[in-house]
Amino acid sequence: MSEFAVGSEMTLADLPIGCSAVVLGIKNTMRSCKKFADAGMVPGAVLSMESHAPLGGLLRIKLMGSSLTLHKNDGRNIMVKLS
Repeated sequence: MSEFAVGSEMTLADLPIGCSAVVLGIKNTMRSCKKFADAGMVPGAVLSMESHAPLGGLLRIKLMGSSLTLHKNDGRNIMVKLS
């Protein structure tokens, strides 16, 4: 599925399609930090990568039973651990 080992830390933008991860944290510099916290993206939340947009600008993730789309630049500010 991927060349990453379980427990590897990376940004959400780097998470391969089909992989699950646990949110470790969101960088304080992110302008939409509260928006993602309101959607349930907090440390300890489990999510999975559903797809990357064909042109690479958007990410679609599954979080708490809902699909969310976010910009890849925002995904670079979210640290996750592969599970």
